[in-house]
Amino acid sequence: MFGSAILDTAIGLIFVFLVLSLVVSAANELLAALFKWRANNLFLGIRQLLQDPSVTGLVTRFYEHPLIEALSAKGKKPSYIPSRTFALALLDIVSPTTAGSNRTLEDLKAGIEKLPGPLQVTFRVLLYEAGHDIEQFKGST
Repeated sequence: MFGSAILDTAIGLIFVFLVLSLVVSAANELLAALFKWRANNLFLGIRQLLQDPSVTGLVTRFYEHPLIEALSAKGKKPSYIPSRTFALALLDIVSPTTAGSNRTLEDLKAGIEKLPGPLQVTFRVLLYEAGHDIEQFKGST
């Protein structure tokens, strides 16, 4: 094609590797979707993050939250949760708001005190880094 056997071989090898990598990627995506690997890995990660190995407390409440339930089909777990949705759902679980009032800093601190020990430390650090501002805290969780 270009008159050089080395150049033709290099182009051919690049093309073969490109096609092979696309086929392997497509197969990987198909298997991940078929066996729900992403949803399972996300669930395990959230369970570890919220320190709820028995899945009876925070994790259950988290997955039952309307913001999270809306991300997947009924009876299934989502395979992706946007960071803002995650933060808002978790914040609402830790310190729920009522229809007529806003969440106050005192409400948030009281909700943090009800969390497991290491998770309390995490939330306190995030609250401190947010300068005790709830709006900034939403962005850091």
